[in-house]
Amino acid sequence: QVTDEEFDAAKQYVISSYNEVQDSKMGTAKLMLNNEIYFGHNVTAEDMIDEIQKITKQDMFEIAKKIKPTNIFLLGGVSNG
Repeated sequence: QVTDEEFDAAKQYVISSYNEVQDSKMGTAKLMLNNEIYFGHNVTAEDMIDEIQKITKQDMFEIAKKIKPTNIFLLGGVSNG
């Protein structure tokens, strides 16, 4: 179960991360390239943030149901005993 506060905090984190990437020329260039690849055109920061804000918890749960992991990595320590 995800609370409204947790969900809003997660969306705000994504928005902050998106804004932070734009602080450098390289980050802006990568965003523009990704926009072209995924959307076929440049998407303004304002439009992207608006779209992120529109996402509901129900949207998130529906998308999460469709995600299937392709690789699983197990990390563990080395035993010296």
